Amino acid sequence: MFGPIPFCWRMAVHVALMQPYLFPYAGYFGLVHAADVFVLFDNVQYHRRGWMHRNRVHHPTSGWRYVGVPVVKAPRDAVIRDIRLKPGWQDRLLDDIIAAYRGQAQEADAMLEWLTRVLDVDTSWLHEVNRHTLEATAKHMGLPCRWESATDLMITRDPDLPLWDWARQACGRLDGTAYLNLPGGEGIYPSEPFVDRGLGLGFIQPRLEPYDRGAGDWEAGLSILDVIAHCGAKGAGAYAAQYGVLWTVAQPGGD
Repeated sequence: MFGPIPFCWRMAVHVALMQPYLFPYAGYFGLVHAADVFVLFDNVQYHRRGWMHRNRVHHPTSGWRYVGVPVVKAPRDAVIRDIRLKPGWQDRLLDDIIAAYRGQAQEADAMLEWLTRVLDVDTSWLHEVNRHTLEATAKHMGLPCRWESATDLMITRDPDLPLWDWARQACGRLDGTAYLNLPGGEGIYPSEPFVDRGLGLGFIQPRLEPYDRGAGDWEAGLSILDVIAHCGAKGAGAYAAQYGVLWTVAQPGGD
């Protein structure tokens, strides 16, 4: 008689869940590389000082500067999906990135040509822009991944439940065998609930060493656009893929 497939025979499905950031740093794309399914948490509160609408690029004198997209003022408790962009957001973002990199990086022209195409998108919703640019950037760097949104999967943040509950929901919706997160999540995700549910729990450890920036100084944690501008798309993909995984709960069935 046929019965349930033993857990150790199941195909490993690594699930990650993050807020949709705007051209985030390389470590974020390390998590994309490690995940089989990447869920964008688009239904949590928007923070105007966060990374949803802005990121950091190189600046010749101060080391770095912010670039971003202008957003329409929203209520303090607005979620990411509610945030709209002001008209002309594409031109403002592209002009700032051109100013930062044209003539300053070996692969800048190729990066800017690609970026111009990517930003040619007809939407005024921040979450749509961020998903589009994340998917396009990962594809450009050769990082295959399945993308989902928390809204589409009906993953919700219940204030009466612990923070790790959204990981449980994501793995349950996607038949995940392990949940992955960036460094710093160890204090949010205790081991016991994952052990009880037969789920692995891991935290990627990016190895983001300095890369060749020509005459400019290396600045840690800049937008992935900085890596693409200096290393090219393939080089940026290889750079993002430099990480280890700290497993606080071992994966069922091994790697």
